[in-house]
Amino acid sequence: MGVVGVIGILLFFAGAHLLWKARTEAFYWLQIFLRILRREVTRHGGLREDPSRVSPAEAPLSAMRTSHRSLGTLVMLGGFALMFLGPLLLLLDLVF
Repeated sequence: MGVVGVIGILLFFAGAHLLWKARTEAFYWLQIFLRILRREVTRHGGLREDPSRVSPAEAPLSAMRTSHRSLGTLVMLGGFALMFLGPLLLLLDLVF
């Protein structure tokens, strides 16, 4: 195993560490996804009986504060990128 393979392994572990640091962001984006999915199902499925009543869970997404989440989201995306790049470097080292 060459230097590129070792760098790939280190990048993989660095990405895993970043993902662990940003694990709350994954739950936040899962919650947002489920909120959007619920809104679409109730809107197109005809499940809501009274359109004048809007629960707090169905509040407009623009009203939610997402600006403080941008740094954690970038950390999470960086972790995914490093975890993808690490094995690629390892495979390149094994092939060449």
